[in-house]
Amino acid sequence: MQKVKIITTSGCDLSYEEAEKNNVIMIPDWVIFGEDQYRNNIDILPETFYERIASEKELPTSAHPSPAQLMDAFEAASDYEEIICIVASSKMAGTFNTASFVAEQAMEDGCNSKIYVFDSQQISLGMGILVLEAARMANSGACASEILSHLDVMVSKVGLYFVMNTLDYARRGGRIGAITAVAAETLGVKPLLTFRDGVVSDLSLNRTLKSGIKAIYKKYQTLADDNAEVFIFHANNERGAESLKAMIQEQFPHINPRIEWVGPVVGLYSGPGCVGMAFRKKEA
Repeated sequence: MQKVKIITTSGCDLSYEEAEKNNVIMIPDWVIFGEDQYRNNIDILPETFYERIASEKELPTSAHPSPAQLMDAFEAASDYEEIICIVASSKMAGTFNTASFVAEQAMEDGCNSKIYVFDSQQISLGMGILVLEAARMANSGACASEILSHLDVMVSKVGLYFVMNTLDYARRGGRIGAITAVAAETLGVKPLLTFRDGVVSDLSLNRTLKSGIKAIYKKYQTLADDNAEVFIFHANNERGAESLKAMIQEQFPHINPRIEWVGPVVGLYSGPGCVGMAFRKKEA
């Protein structure tokens, strides 16, 4: 049997092509408009999604993968000795609890693999960085205990910083403190946000989206391991993403940040216009 298979969900905002290239099974989350259900980044792509939410009166909702989807993924990987399922922050989504239950059920039902569910304490490409790191280790022959020990340390080394053009979507979706969101909307400021202990935290206030993007760059400039992979992500704001990339390459010409979309399942909370960055922090 092969050693370790990595499984994740589409909330990591990696493309399905990237997942397949790295031997990762990626299970789609769901985006729901009324009676219509769409597999994230399969049935509905970001460009279409952001156009649609701009014209819809009611916000869509999301749902994490079903127990049946998770069980199918575990069964598909059952020719591996071990499976690591990396999921979004358990404080932001219910995937961890569902995946843990299904993993236990699968092993009780005779699954050949030992299954571990790992809480990334992140979302979007902060989670994606952890998935790719785990996949590289698995593809190099590392065992699950080695990968999980490394991920435990690496969680605190992931820098995820972003600024939203509006906090209305996050407030309506219940994913950020209402008082902060209302205050920011009233004042017209753009908070610099991050993930801390698995939840969104605000770091500073910026008068404009442009100044918020500069604040993200300053975090990279101060904190990043400038030899490591960098992701820039955006919610239908390619211009903002490109401006952030230009800032980085001006000072760090050897870095070529990858620009990715914020997918629908995350974008329904970020709203259009969001720009952010995920990177590995340098050693203290």
